Amino acid sequence: MIRFEQVGFQYKGAASLALRDISLTIKQGEFVGIIGSSGAGKTSLTRCISGVIPHHFPGDFYGAVTVDGMDTVVCGLDALSRRVGSVFQDIDGQMVASLVEDELLFGLENFAVPREEIPQRISAALEALGIAALRQRAIASLSGGQKQKVAIAAILALRPDILVLDEPTAANAVYQIDNGVVVDIGGGTTGLAVLREGKVVRIEDEPTGGTHLTLVLAGNYHIPFAEAESIKQDYARHKEIFPVVRPVVEKMAAIVKRYVDKTETETLYLCGGTCCLTGIEEVFARETGIRTVKPADPFLVTPAGIAMNCK
Repeated sequence: MIRFEQVGFQYKGAASLALRDISLTIKQGEFVGIIGSSGAGKTSLTRCISGVIPHHFPGDFYGAVTVDGMDTVVCGLDALSRRVGSVFQDIDGQMVASLVEDELLFGLENFAVPREEIPQRISAALEALGIAALRQRAIASLSGGQKQKVAIAAILALRPDILVLDEPTAANAVYQIDNGVVVDIGGGTTGLAVLREGKVVRIEDEPTGGTHLTLVLAGNYHIPFAEAESIKQDYARHKEIFPVVRPVVEKMAAIVKRYVDKTETETLYLCGGTCCLTGIEEVFARETGIRTVKPADPFLVTPAGIAMNCK
């Protein structure tokens, strides 16, 4: 059983909470999907279940998260990893081996699974995902959807009590980038993935996002947060509000500029709900000096990519 009791978390350096007063219970045997706009806190919530919040990501944590009775603050990551299996957003970053079979073998050996059990566990996990034929394939030769299935199989082979799946590099399924940078701006963070020859080579995440725009609007207009959020989402008022929020947008662009080598990057690809703001791509292009592309509906890129990766 997973239990959240009045949980809140604010990343170090962030101006607002990524999670606020979250209470929920997930019982054994339940399948639960968490949906919401980009930056709503979905990834932060999954990080709490696996224990990487607060053990890996610094910040202010309050409330309690328990997994099968274990307090995730008190319990170490090693003990939690034996109960909770996680598939991360960056599938390529999760892979550690060159062959599919070795990818599954790595975790089993690290968990000291008896050697006589390992072949059967690998076979069962691959068959469960319908990828038994890929057992001797090189991971580099697989499609994005196949890699996703291998990552899930590697976790299933460990037989965790709880399986947590986060949206895996969904945006690039839409953009099909070989060389470039995907910038995903959600509510709480500005994240970026640097791709070289179709592979993610770097992932970064900084605590500045759409919520910060809303806070600036609320302060400037002296209105409640909910009203400011409504104004931010009103396309008809973007021209009016842009000068007010421009400094925050410039900070987001500065985050990207800090991590991206202009000489090696031809294009930035924007996605996430915050990128709906009219004119945001122009600021990124000017501040970074890199061509910046924004689709008509940037908030749909990630969910569309998730669907495409499942083929």
